[in-house]
Amino acid sequence: MAAVTVHGRTREQYYSGNADIGIIKRVKEAVKIPVIGNGDIFTPQDAKNMLEQTGCDGVMVARGARGNPWIFHQIKTYLSTGELLPRPSFSETVQMILRHARMQTERKEPLSGIREMRSHIAWYTNGYPHSAALRERVYHIVSYGEMETFLKAYLSLDSAYGHCYTDIVGKGGEKRE
Repeated sequence: MAAVTVHGRTREQYYSGNADIGIIKRVKEAVKIPVIGNGDIFTPQDAKNMLEQTGCDGVMVARGARGNPWIFHQIKTYLSTGELLPRPSFSETVQMILRHARMQTERKEPLSGIREMRSHIAWYTNGYPHSAALRERVYHIVSYGEMETFLKAYLSLDSAYGHCYTDIVGKGGEKRE
């Protein structure tokens, strides 16, 4: 089966500006094969908008999936039921980070896998309270065991007290709210 994916952004734009969904719509109108729209899909609403505005047959998620593997289920649910699922809890996010890190270190040299996880952790934790301090500490971790110990301790304090403490990320001992 033939299909084409159209990314509504030029090479010169790189990641700046907005994807031109008009281009995707024009391609859809011009060809008889399925067209998959790509560009600026970060939420279920973005996916629905792409489908409605372009008439494309599907959407491709790229940067919107960084640190958010849940987006695919969220999009499917939203398109079929209209329900917007909540962002995963911090606990669910930590569990996914650890799963991802395990897979990385199993498939690559362990230190290399952990180093690659640093960027992923930044994406996973973006927007959570005190995530900058967490990321700063994670950038110094060199093994899966150390990452697991740190994240579980961080999660334990966050769960027990309803907020994060800076001592777990190596910034002193004062409480941050």
